[in-house]
Amino acid sequence: MCRGDVDEKDFVTSNIRKSISCDINYGIRFTKKSEVSHFLHVIGQELEKKLKQAKMVTSSVSLKLLIRSPDAPIETEKYLGHGKCDVLSKSAPLGHPTGCSQVITTIVLKLFASMNPVISDLRGIGVQCGRLALMKDVGYSVKSEAISRMFRVREKKKDQKKVVQAPETREDLPMAFSTRPPSFFGECNMAKVKEELIKYLNNEPQEDTVAVVTDFLFYLLRDGCLSTLISICLMFHRELFSLDEENSTDPGWLFAMDFIFDSLDEKCRKMYGAVMIRPAIQRLS
Repeated sequence: MCRGDVDEKDFVTSNIRKSISCDINYGIRFTKKSEVSHFLHVIGQELEKKLKQAKMVTSSVSLKLLIRSPDAPIETEKYLGHGKCDVLSKSAPLGHPTGCSQVITTIVLKLFASMNPVISDLRGIGVQCGRLALMKDVGYSVKSEAISRMFRVREKKKDQKKVVQAPETREDLPMAFSTRPPSFFGECNMAKVKEELIKYLNNEPQEDTVAVVTDFLFYLLRDGCLSTLISICLMFHRELFSLDEENSTDPGWLFAMDFIFDSLDEKCRKMYGAVMIRPAIQRLS
């Protein structure tokens, strides 16, 4: 306001955030991988809330671990403090901007598995989401992302080969694969069915494969095979979030199964008055 002139400069500037993180370095004491897995799931859910509040999505995830130094005592001077630690960190880019906790958690679990620390020596865990962008700038929404990932349609080739149709033949279906309700399958045959379903997870979810899995699960629900339905859903959940390095599950199935589980629970609520799939998964975690 020098010489009576009005300075129109905005003193309160709004800077776009560069990262969103969640770090915990107190009270970290684990004995099993399952405890770490559950903890990382909780961090993923917290990051999803923060991203939603900021109306932003992330394209990169970093995992930072505080590991007890070899010369540091197991019991720290400060009760449940982290003490002297070595810092390990690793990051990974995402295939597309996301604000989904399941996608973030899956990447973090794979980073953790590749770092392979001694579980009992963990003293701090931090997850950071970087390369942020506003949801409106990238046209992001949870539903649109789930649907687009679930129903990817391959581009048709310009030069399609002519398919020669073989003469139609009639064959009797084996009893194990008859059109009777799934409860007809024995334990042996159901094990084979689960093996076939797992094979779908190793490939990118296409409209036809997602339809097969969806129809089968809703078929179980319709015929009241609830124990079998929950068992298969838990199997899918374990495969999707497995820490096994040999696990080749396509991340796209995270969106597909999340959408399917929600649809199943909505149908369960209408048919039986309560949801079943999500509570079963929470008990597993």
